[in-house]
Amino acid sequence: IISTQLLPTKGEASVLGFDVLTQPEEVRKHIAVVPQDVATYGNYTPWEYSYYFSMLRGMSRKEAKESAGKALKAVELWDLRNRPCATLSGGEKKRTIIASALASDADVFMLDEPTSGLDAVARRNVWAVLREMVDQGKTILLTTHIMEEAEMVSDKLAIIHKGSVVAEGSPDQIK
Repeated sequence: IISTQLLPTKGEASVLGFDVLTQPEEVRKHIAVVPQDVATYGNYTPWEYSYYFSMLRGMSRKEAKESAGKALKAVELWDLRNRPCATLSGGEKKRTIIASALASDADVFMLDEPTSGLDAVARRNVWAVLREMVDQGKTILLTTHIMEEAEMVSDKLAIIHKGSVVAEGSPDQIK
């Protein structure tokens, strides 16, 4: 709903003050989404995903190159940047999608189970990158079933059961 892909059944939602129903174009200018399921185009490379996604977001070629390079290095895909996604593992494809979102330099990131399918080292690396983004003032909305992930990335947690918030607070408060 807050990524403007579904209509709410009731209530209101806004992103950075923009209403998701009446101002979806404005909302989309400020968000990047990483879905749970990895779906990449086989002939595209990690570089193309990160670079072109940045260009689509309005960056200049120079900015997009810098941002794509930084994002690919952050998720440790720089050495694989020119390999077609069809030749990558599931975890590498997932990191490709994460890198494309990171490269966008969006204000708000919506991540649904971003580290599912990643090995332990890649998972911790992504957590560190996300934590750094939070420390830089970015907002991350993270859906996860892994409490360790929520603790590593989050300043504030909400536990939702059947659509209702049942607990809310810092990771320590939730514990």
